[in-house]
Amino acid sequence: MKEDAHPMHLNLPDEPGLEPILHAVAEELARQRRKWGRQDHDDGRWSLIAQEEAGEAAKAALEDDPEALRAELIETAAVYISWAAALERRERE
Repeated sequence: MKEDAHPMHLNLPDEPGLEPILHAVAEELARQRRKWGRQDHDDGRWSLIAQEEAGEAAKAALEDDPEALRAELIETAAVYISWAAALERRERE
């Protein structure tokens, strides 16, 4: 199975719209992995990356651009998940 094709078996809360968002985040994780490879930054670098993405989301919110805001929030979520995954790898090594 391809790395970016892992099935997700999650017990999700019954919240309308959540599943497509999580799917979009998974797609963004795969896109970032293809673009950058596995990321294993120190926490300071991760913080800068996450803040940059959150800043782009804030800009889209202030510009009242819902489409850009959704895209930036998904990118930001993917960065935070990648950071958490890097922490997991660090703890296991």
